[in-house]
Amino acid sequence: MKRVVVAIVLLAVALALWNGVRKSQPREGLYHGVVETRQYEMGFEVPGRIAAFTSDEGDAVKAGQELARLDERELKAAVDASAARLGTLEARLAALEEGSRPAEIGQVQARVERAAADLERLENGATREQLEEVRAEMAAARERWTLQQDYRDEDVAAARASLDAAAVTLENARKDLDRFTVLFREGAVPAKTLEQVEDRQAAALGQQRAAAENYRKLREGPRSEEREEAYQHYQARRARYEDLAAGTRPEELRAARAELEYWRNQLALVQEGPRAQDIQAARKEVAGARASLQSARLSLAKARLISPVAAHVLRRNLELGEMVSPGVPVLTLADLGQPWVEIFVPETELGNLRLGDRFEATVDSLPDRTFPGTVTRIYEKAEFTPKSIQTERERVNLVFRVKVSLENPALELKPGMPADARRVGS
Repeated sequence: MKRVVVAIVLLAVALALWNGVRKSQPREGLYHGVVETRQYEMGFEVPGRIAAFTSDEGDAVKAGQELARLDERELKAAVDASAARLGTLEARLAALEEGSRPAEIGQVQARVERAAADLERLENGATREQLEEVRAEMAAARERWTLQQDYRDEDVAAARASLDAAAVTLENARKDLDRFTVLFREGAVPAKTLEQVEDRQAAALGQQRAAAENYRKLREGPRSEEREEAYQHYQARRARYEDLAAGTRPEELRAARAELEYWRNQLALVQEGPRAQDIQAARKEVAGARASLQSARLSLAKARLISPVAAHVLRRNLELGEMVSPGVPVLTLADLGQPWVEIFVPETELGNLRLGDRFEATVDSLPDRTFPGTVTRIYEKAEFTPKSIQTERERVNLVFRVKVSLENPALELKPGMPADARRVGS
């Protein structure tokens, strides 16, 4: 009996050892790998501050869809400035190509004639009539200034008499108006006669007011600003007379000759029209401004990050408000519709593998699901098994990398998932 028990125990131990050895060895047709997808690192082509994200992690995006955008204020200002400069240069080019208009030539011709007349007047000096006229103006200004110093009693009395006379005239005019108004209402005089009487009354009123103002000024005496204004006017007339009497100064003649020469040169330029090299230079400036505007508009368009393909947002690498440099990944996209797993096949098994062979893959997070796959690439170069795939004993074996493309209609497979791939029929 004891022998039977011992035999059974030994048999159980042997079976356990055999199963352990069998499990530690790779099963033929079963391979390990990691789910991979095509990924796109999306970054802006211009620097700036992130103003908005229009898609977030996990979102499905279409080709051409906006993902994020930068603050566009400075870029828009650059576009506006470039457009304004282009408009100015285009207007200048149009004016050059059109040439000088008759009105412009006439204006410059008039300036030439005026400068010539001024020079002739300076060269000839003042005439006797001009000197007498300016001397009379100076004397009148001096007399006015002298009177402003103070008013005489007889002047005040005369002003009072004028005011009294104007008051009498106004009173008589008012009486006449009252009388003729009654006659007009009775039909004794025509309307024209009444209008004449009204005009005389209005004139008498104006004279009375002027006389009253003159009397007030004489009685109160001249104001300081009136005396100063009269003095300055006299000094100006005096300086004008002295200049004319002294004759033309040499510096005035030089300035007048230079003025005439300048306007003669300007007339020659406008009559000749713009030079060919000026027009050509203006055209180059316009072309450069157009290129600058196009560049500014392109930079503005690049402030929006656009998806090149239909994909899913895998990661958001930066946050709202951060400054970003050109090329720095802002979002990572993944094409979940076409995942694959790369397996490593020993050299001894490679001869039985062909492009198009069918596989089924499973992942730990979805143990009840299988994903059909097909061999789409067999790499030609042998390599050692990656440490993350096989056991320590198996890493020294040479293997070949094989790409198995998987079907993922529900987009359940994600990059980075460990996967087991079994050859169908193995």
